[in-house]
Formats: sequence, structure tokens, C-alpha cells
Amino acid sequence: MINSGIGANLISSRSTSYEQSGRPSAAERYQKHVIDFSPDLVMISYGLNDARGGTPLAQFLEDLKHVTLDIKNKTRATVVLVNAYFMTGFDRYLPYNQGNLATFMGYNRGMQRLAEECDVLYADVFAAQDMAPWMVDPDGVHANNLGHRVIANRVFEVLAQNCSGLSQKAFALRNNFKQWRDESVLKQLH
Repeated sequence: MINSGIGANLISSRSTSYEQSGRPSAAERYQKHVIDFSPDLVMISYGLNDARGGTPLAQFLEDLKHVTLDIKNKTRATVVLVNAYFMTGFDRYLPYNQGNLATFMGYNRGMQRLAEECDVLYADVFAAQDMAPWMVDPDGVHANNLGHRVIANRVFEVLAQNCSGLSQKAFALRNNFKQWRDESVLKQLH
């Protein structure tokens, strides 16, 4: 596994808050940081900082589509778009104080449509958190340990529901499987 995430990163240099961002943007680095590794699974998690930084939704989706399709076409990897997760500190951290829940909802709907259009998987981690503030770190922006577990579980659910290969090893092991319990003993006790 290779984590190519950069804090305060944005989808492209066209993004409104690019100069204050964690540069380089996704569009500037995905060839080197993703495609060059020839991955078989890629999770693309953008939107949170773009929404908070004032990037217009249509522009964000255009840039995300370009990055997503290029990764998909050049790697043949399974691609999962992970939407913007729930947070509470919308008024913090200039210039990333320009979003709100309504902005996130619009971004997430747009990303869901884009995932369908690009024929990639979509992990709705925002819905998994169900706007529970106890899943957000005191900084108001990042998930805490519980939030990270819920987010990871949603991504895993999407993979498990769409990637049958995840079960192939379990099927093969079943051929030599030793039962973990003997039900005949349980039945005799009753």
C-alpha cells in the first residue's frame, strides 16, 4: 500500500485556494505518485479541501473527472471515489472556511454522479458517519479514531460488494477447512 496523500491538498492548480494549499495538486502529481506505481486499486479522496477552499463545483468535477479517467485508463486499476467526509469546523482555518454542510452535500452528489459516469466505485463515507460529531477530531476537520474506523469500514464494504476476488482465497481455504466448532457436541447437550 502506498499512501500518496498530502495535507491541505487540492484537485488542481485551478482550485481557488491553490496558493495556500499543500502543493503540488493532484492533477500535477498523480502520474508520478499513482500511475507510475502501476496500482491495482486506487482510492481517490478529494473534495473536502476544495469545498472548504471555495473551488467551484463544476470546475472541481471537471478536474476530478480528468484525474479519475486517466488513472483508470492508464492503470486498469479498480478505482474508488471516496467522498468528502463529515466535519464540523467550517469556520476554521483560512482560507478553508468557505464551505458548509450544503456545499459538502452538493460536492458529494456531484462525485456520486461522476463515479457512475466514469464507471468507478463510490464510497459514501459521509453517510456512514451519519453526521455524528463524536466521530470528528477536536480540530473540527479530521476524523478521530472512531471516525476513521467507520470510514475504512465503508470503503471496505464497497470493495467487498463489488470485488468478488476478495473472497477467492477464502473459497480456496475452505477445501482444507477444519471446522472451528463441533455442532454435534452442542446438539448432545440439549
